[in-house]
Amino acid sequence: MAKKGLAEIINLRVDSKGRLDLDNVEKACASGLSLVSVMAANNEIGNIYPIQEVGKIAQNYNIPFLCDASQAVGKIPINF
Repeated sequence: MAKKGLAEIINLRVDSKGRLDLDNVEKACASGLSLVSVMAANNEIGNIYPIQEVGKIAQNYNIPFLCDASQAVGKIPINF
């Protein structure tokens, strides 16, 4: 969609250890996103992301939140 000019993708910042920067998530949401999409867990580096906090931030701005939990289900507790 981005290649066709139908959407703009904004990459959220992570630190040198791949941890999500929640302040950056907040700023991105405040800028007027249409959707927030975050993995629950990264199978390549082993990080577990703070999806509840990301969901709360998205909810504060009335932005739909998509969580890709495919790498986490069955490995860590997930409460939808």
